[in-house]
Amino acid sequence: MTAALTAPLPRPRRSGLTLLEVMIGLAILVILGSMAVPSFSAMVQHRRLVAVARHLAADLRETREEAIRLGQTVQLVFGAETAAERWCYAVVAGAEDLAPGFCAASVSYSASAPRPARLLKRVSGVDHPGVSVLKSQNIAVAADGVYAGRQAPSVAFANLAGEQLQVRLNRMGRATVCVASGVADELARCQ
Repeated sequence: MTAALTAPLPRPRRSGLTLLEVMIGLAILVILGSMAVPSFSAMVQHRRLVAVARHLAADLRETREEAIRLGQTVQLVFGAETAAERWCYAVVAGAEDLAPGFCAASVSYSASAPRPARLLKRVSGVDHPGVSVLKSQNIAVAADGVYAGRQAPSVAFANLAGEQLQVRLNRMGRATVCVASGVADELARCQ
């Protein structure tokens, strides 16, 4: 009888994972996650580029609408910020040139110091990281809503991945976005 008392009892089966199994699972997740990060980063860069181009196209439409509404020339003027060496543009009522430094991030407007009456809008490249302007030109839209230049203007943007989009303005003042190089998902290729 004493032999039966001293025999080891069977160990109950434990459910769950060992530390080694958890570490192997985490290592696999880290490897899969590190493979997904580059493609996610490229997607974010592409989306930012498309957003900037569409934003400019919308601002060009707004420039045309404001020219018709105000009955005077309205310009979209490009400039460079001095500190960050980034691009910016402003929508300005009137045909006169804007004072230098209109892009400076330090310029702010408030109720006590309102913006100049001619400055309708200012957009800074600081708000669009990873997107640069390859080609730009000031664009003036006449009071009848028609582009006032001889050649239809275009603005070219690029992202860090090398993709390029163009925003083109036709003679009637309508803006379109096309792909100059890179992935053409929902946009047409430039011709």
